[in-house]
Amino acid sequence: MWVWAVALLWVGAWAQIPSVLPLVQVEAVPVEANPGGEAEILLRIDVLPGWHINAHRPSQGFLVPTTLKFAELSEIQIVEERWPDPKVRRLRFSEVPLELYEGAVEVILRIRVKPGVPPGTYVLRGELRYQACNDEVCVPPTSVEVAIPVEVRAEEARTAAEVKPPSEGGTTELWTHGFLWAMGAAFLVGLGLNLTPCVYPMVPVTVAFFAKAAGARLARTLGLALAYLLGIALTYSALGVLAALGGGMLGMALQHPAVLVFLAAVMVVLSLSFFGLYTLRAPAGLLRRLPRGRAGPAGALLMGAVVGLVAAPCVGPATVAFISYVASLGDPLRGFLLFFALALGLGAPYVGLALLSGKLQRLPKAGPWTVWVEHLLGFFLLGMALYFLAPILPEAGLRIGTAAVAIGGGLFLLFSGLRRRSIALGVVSGLVAAIGLSLGVWRLLPERGGPELPWVPYAPAVLLQAQEEQKPVLLYFSADWCVPCKELAATTFRDARVQESLRGLVLVKVDLTEVDPEEDALRRRFQVLGVPTLVFLGPQGEERGRLVGYVARDAFLEALGRAYAGAP
Repeated sequence: MWVWAVALLWVGAWAQIPSVLPLVQVEAVPVEANPGGEAEILLRIDVLPGWHINAHRPSQGFLVPTTLKFAELSEIQIVEERWPDPKVRRLRFSEVPLELYEGAVEVILRIRVKPGVPPGTYVLRGELRYQACNDEVCVPPTSVEVAIPVEVRAEEARTAAEVKPPSEGGTTELWTHGFLWAMGAAFLVGLGLNLTPCVYPMVPVTVAFFAKAAGARLARTLGLALAYLLGIALTYSALGVLAALGGGMLGMALQHPAVLVFLAAVMVVLSLSFFGLYTLRAPAGLLRRLPRGRAGPAGALLMGAVVGLVAAPCVGPATVAFISYVASLGDPLRGFLLFFALALGLGAPYVGLALLSGKLQRLPKAGPWTVWVEHLLGFFLLGMALYFLAPILPEAGLRIGTAAVAIGGGLFLLFSGLRRRSIALGVVSGLVAAIGLSLGVWRLLPERGGPELPWVPYAPAVLLQAQEEQKPVLLYFSADWCVPCKELAATTFRDARVQESLRGLVLVKVDLTEVDPEEDALRRRFQVLGVPTLVFLGPQGEERGRLVGYVARDAFLEALGRAYAGAP
C-alpha cells in the first residue's frame, strides 16, 4: 500500500518544487593523467537542502537507484565507481527506513588512459540519473548531464592527480619532496620498526641461524650477514611490487594458515638440528657444483627471505602509509625501490646482530658449553614455531604449548649437567632455567582484567540500525591471524577504564580472516590497509577518527575523547 502512496505523491509534486534552484547539481574536478596511467576523479553531487535522492543500490526494489552512465571513449576507460554508503531515514510516507543521499555526495571515479594516447584534453560525457524526494513528495525520475575534462599529459610528465598520496597522517608533504627523499624516509621508518615489540621474536631466529652457520672469519660472517639482509630486502621489495600492482592487505595473504604451518614446520626442523638429531648441510652433489663458499650465502639469503616474510604482517600497520602510497602510485619499479629502502632500514641492525652471533662459534666446538647453547637455541626455535601458529591455535592450546616449551626447556637445561662444571656456568644455567620455569607457570595462570568486550559481528543491518537509533559506532577491523589484534584484545580492551568509556557505543567487529564480500566491501569503503584498524563513527555514520595498529590504554582513550568531544 505504501508503494502506491509513493507513486501518488508524484501528482501535484511540481507545485512544491523550487522553480529557481535545481534539485541536484553535479560538479567534477578536472584531472590530469599520463598515457597508460590511472587517475581518480572526484565527482560531487549536491542535493538541495530538504530533499534527497535514492541510494546507488537501494535495498527496496521499487526505488529508482541513483546511477552514472558515460558514453564510451576510446582513449579513456572508467574502471571503478566508488559510491559512499547511504544514510537511513524513516520518511513520513514509508513504513520502513529508506536508504538515501542528502546534502553533498562524493563519488570517486577511477579512470585508466590507454597507452599511446596523444596529449590533449578529452571529455568524459554522461548523465546522472536520479529520483528526488522530500518528506512529502517525490518527483519523477530525471537526469542531469555530466561532463568531465581529462588532460592527458606527455609521456614523461607525471602529476599529483595521477599519483594521489594518502590524505591523512601528514604524509602529503612526504611525497612532494621527491622520490629519493621518500626512500630516505622509508629507510628511517624501517629502522624505527626495530623498536616495535612485534619484531623482537625475529632476534632468536637470527642468533640461532648465525650461531650455527657463521664461520670464524669476520669476512665470511659479514658476507652471510649481508646476504641475510639482501633476503629481507628482496622479500619486502616483492611486497612493494604487489602493493603497486594491486594494493590491499598484505597480511591476509602472508598469514594464510597453510603459510603459517609451513613456517612453524621450518622452525621445528631447524630446532631438531640444534638438539643434535641431524646436521644442517647442503647436499654433497650441490656443494661440488658450487664455487667455494657460495652455499653459505645462499642459505643466509633464503633465511633472510623467510624472516622478512614472517615480519611483514607484523609491521604492516606501521607501514600503512607506504602501502597506500605505492598502491595509488601503480608503479612496480618505484614500489620495489621504496620497499627495498624500507627493508634495508629494517634489516640493518641484523647485520650487527649476525656479527655478534657469529662469535658463538669461537667457543669450544666440543664440550658441554656449546651443547648447552645449541639446546637453548633449539628451545627458542620451538617457541618460534608456536609464535607462528598463534593466529590459528585456540588460546588455551597456545598457552599450554608455550608453557610446555618453557617449563620443558627450563628443566632440560637445569639438569643438563652444566652446573657441575663450574660455579659460573651453574649460575648461568640456573638463571636461564628459572626464567623458563617462571614463564611457563605464568602462561598457565588465568588472565587478569575485565571480561571481553561485547562485539557484534558486522552485518549491513547492524550499521543501519545504529544510524536509525542515532548511536555512535566503533568499527574494529580484525583477523584471527593478526598478532597485534590479540594483544589489543588481551590488554587495552580488557582495561576497566576503556570498557567504561565504550558504554553507549555499538561495538562492531569486522572479521577479515576469510574473504567475505560484504566485509571486504566495508574494508574498501574505509580504505583499511592493515589490521587492527579502529574506526570511530558518529550517530549519522560519519567517520570521526581512526587508529591503526596496537594502541595502549591512554592513547586509545585520548583518541576516543577526540572523536566524540562535545557529543551528547
